[in-house]
Amino acid sequence: MIGITTDGKYTQFDNPRDFYDSTVRAFSGGDGYSICHRFSYYNIEKALCYNLDTKNTDAIKSLFSIVTDNDEALTNELYEKMKMLEQNNYTNVILLNTVLGILNNAPANLKTGDASWNSSLGNAFDPLQWIYKEDDGIIKYDAKFKLNEELCLPEDGFYLTDERDGRMLHRLINEVPTYDEDCISIYTARRDNDDSPFIYCSSNKIKFVPTDNSYASAEKIFYLFEENWYPFSGD
Repeated sequence: MIGITTDGKYTQFDNPRDFYDSTVRAFSGGDGYSICHRFSYYNIEKALCYNLDTKNTDAIKSLFSIVTDNDEALTNELYEKMKMLEQNNYTNVILLNTVLGILNNAPANLKTGDASWNSSLGNAFDPLQWIYKEDDGIIKYDAKFKLNEELCLPEDGFYLTDERDGRMLHRLINEVPTYDEDCISIYTARRDNDDSPFIYCSSNKIKFVPTDNSYASAEKIFYLFEENWYPFSGD
């Protein structure tokens, strides 16, 4: 939830975000599963507050199209709300939170995922799928990903193989200014017992690894955008 302080700044309040009934029907997975955001709701709020404060209309419009993955109906609805906000100098708190509700329920930014993994993510980016390359070998944990001979991985590290993940990350990094770099972060780690690498991700097929059974790692991360691999440099 967004509010406005007495000095005219936009701020976040720790209120629960609500999913529409249609969202619950579309993404509920039963016991042990959660509705998960790729780009977290908290960071959507954070990016929106920052760009409202700076009156960066272009960045706000980019945020809308990124979170909705250019869904025409949703982006048009959000742009109309944007015009109404401009008319009252962005002071309509009810309208601001209506915009947040639409972004919170944007299907392109949601997926059904493991509840334990999802809780462990905090506000980090939650990719759909990933693989890990080490010494010319590939360790993969996502059954949805199919290896093929045309896959060219430039160096050892983690690779986010979903094109929508890559589009979102590339555009967020290049089009949406934020308060700080950790607004866009991805958590990597290795298990204590066998040193195997993983990304904190609600799509993981491996059994959940509690933080006290793992240690943070600093391997490189790459994402796919327009058929090229780009290094992710977030914290």
